[in-house]
Amino acid sequence: MVTKRKHKNKGLIPDRMIVCRDCGIEKHSENYHWRVKDNVTYKTLDTTQCKECRSKHSAVIFQLKKKHKAPIDSKCECCGEVKKLALDHGHTDYEFRGWLCSKCNVGMGNLGDTIEGLQRAIDYLKK
Repeated sequence: MVTKRKHKNKGLIPDRMIVCRDCGIEKHSENYHWRVKDNVTYKTLDTTQCKECRSKHSAVIFQLKKKHKAPIDSKCECCGEVKKLALDHGHTDYEFRGWLCSKCNVGMGNLGDTIEGLQRAIDYLKK
């Protein structure tokens, strides 16, 4: 059972330790982003990335977006559909890879962002 405690102006947040997926350091849940509405706590988009790492990640993405402008035609470089695009980058080296729609970007991320992960999906579909 997860206990909860009051935190200044943030409502209730879980009272536990979480290992950050980026820095690998175990930190208290106060060091992660949470949403609180009507005294109910919700996870943010990613509560496995501490506030410090999230801030660094956001700064890098900002710089990548300044350096690599989104294409005017808004076509996803993976599926070719015209949609709102997301900047695709490596999560270890922050290397810019291109512009993808959210579906393609999240899909590849869910498969591990690796050729091996995508190949396992291809092999599965071929069965």
